[in-house]
Amino acid sequence: MGLSNSVATYFPDPGFVGTDKFTFAAWNGSKNSLLATGTVVVAEGPYSIAVNALVPPDYPPGWPAAFSAVATPSNTTASVTYDWNFGDGSPHDTNRNAAHSYAALGNYPWSLAVRAGAATASASGTIAIGDSIRLGMLRQPLGGIVSWPRTRADAILEAAAELREPILWRASTNTVMTTLSAFEVKVAAPPANEFFRLRQVR
Repeated sequence: MGLSNSVATYFPDPGFVGTDKFTFAAWNGSKNSLLATGTVVVAEGPYSIAVNALVPPDYPPGWPAAFSAVATPSNTTASVTYDWNFGDGSPHDTNRNAAHSYAALGNYPWSLAVRAGAATASASGTIAIGDSIRLGMLRQPLGGIVSWPRTRADAILEAAAELREPILWRASTNTVMTTLSAFEVKVAAPPANEFFRLRQVR
């Protein structure tokens, strides 16, 4: 609220629409009048919405890929709805942050539509689903190197001494090295067999 002489100007909070009330009093230089109440109705003006979608350009098959969106409504308090189309004929997802697994290799055109009231915005792109992630092993005199193709999927290398249930997988804490095409971890030669797997971090 702004006051200049006898003129009061009401400034609504950004995005506010509806009825608001305020109290005021007059002052003659020596005393205040009784309090009075004013009512202001804020009508909805022009509004819009923008969206930025965050989707990896490529991902391995069978692993849930993250689909995330940041919507920016302007001059409206209407709730925002989301509609993800993953491009592979699967059901749409209406969550802001979604995850989707692609079973087959290929390039899939995804799209996103967002709505706030009558305002809409959209985003689209393509995600390439490549080969499955397979661990490789290079033997060395004092151990070896476990490697896997570089991927945008976050994963942890785990090891186990045997594959009998229950399998006791433990995370490898060895340093992960990066080459142009792969991630590599040097491991020491164990006293017996050792098994490795790659687990996705979600």
